[in-house]
Amino acid sequence: MATQIVMGTEITNVILIIRDRLGKNSTSIAALINSICLFVFYTLLRVLMMPIVWTQMCYRLFTAPEKIFPYAITVILFALIIGLNFFWYSLILKGALNLIKSEKLDVDIDLEKEKGRDHQDDPKP
Repeated sequence: MATQIVMGTEITNVILIIRDRLGKNSTSIAALINSICLFVFYTLLRVLMMPIVWTQMCYRLFTAPEKIFPYAITVILFALIIGLNFFWYSLILKGALNLIKSEKLDVDIDLEKEKGRDHQDDPKP
């Protein structure tokens, strides 16, 4: 089950790719929905589930003394990954709070259609 949870965290990468394609400063409804999905999936998969997997790994470390070295290295590296996930989550929380506090929630659909998509990879006129 731990492997499935860890692989499930890759879902957040798909959401990040969509966010990049929409444009990081986009105020469209699609960008808002994508941001909400990123917050929900990141919270569930990386912030809540990864520490559960880590505790399972710690349990295996103490119950399988014949394999102590590989489990110890894995537990230490996994703890570093969890720390990195919490760092990125703090940035996501700051962005979510800024989104709630700002006027970005008031999306003008006609203005979005007129402006078109503003993205870093788009050719400059």
